[in-house]
Amino acid sequence: MAAAWTYSNSRLETPFLLESCCSKLTRKALLVIRQRQRKKYGISTCHLSNPKGGKYQINLEDGTKVWLNAESSLIFPEHFAADRRLVQVKGEAYFEVAESKHKPFIVAGNGFGIRVLGTKFNVSDRDNLHLAKVALLQGSVSLTSKAGHTMLKPGERAKISASGVQIDQFDAESEIAWKNNYFIYKDENIKTIMADVAQWYDAEVIFEGKDWDDVNLKMKVSRRENIEEILSLLELTKSVKFKIVERRIYVTKR
Repeated sequence: MAAAWTYSNSRLETPFLLESCCSKLTRKALLVIRQRQRKKYGISTCHLSNPKGGKYQINLEDGTKVWLNAESSLIFPEHFAADRRLVQVKGEAYFEVAESKHKPFIVAGNGFGIRVLGTKFNVSDRDNLHLAKVALLQGSVSLTSKAGHTMLKPGERAKISASGVQIDQFDAESEIAWKNNYFIYKDENIKTIMADVAQWYDAEVIFEGKDWDDVNLKMKVSRRENIEEILSLLELTKSVKFKIVERRIYVTKR
């Protein structure tokens, strides 16, 4: 593996308490927050965007905590409505929703919606994967999609695609590893692993050759490590090798 990577990224991981959409954020936050006014309805909304290589945690007005993964965005009102708490998410986010029996928390995704009262869950909705996932860690979730209505129990994950909704079990440590600043994979395909690496380190990954579907690997490493260390660990499996050219990573089989 050629060690030609020069990478420097400053990630702000300190919780940001939302007091106003106009709160000052520094460049180090690596995110964009915009305020939108809808004068006709008197609604002020905020658009929080996190680029590649960034992770952010925000506390909403009601006490709900949201962790936003790299290349993800969250749209939310400066003040929630009297009867509901509605937000929109794109990309990946982990929610710890403050309990409110008479004011449901609703997350709107691309073609699906999640309704809860107080719970902990992870949402992943990335355009390039054509698959959304909702993984419930605590509480209960009511999921609505084109396929109909689904209730999730703790330990269950819904995979939402054009063909419908599939329910399976998941490993919590792996599912929210990103929130805890780790890459954790337990028999995961190399393409999934490298998609996460590319997103975090803002790189382009190029697979050389075919038949990658059977290359599954295990790994646990901090996301604070430099990319050369990550790739070196993967090379220890004797399954793959890497070559770095500028910001491209070429992957070949051993």
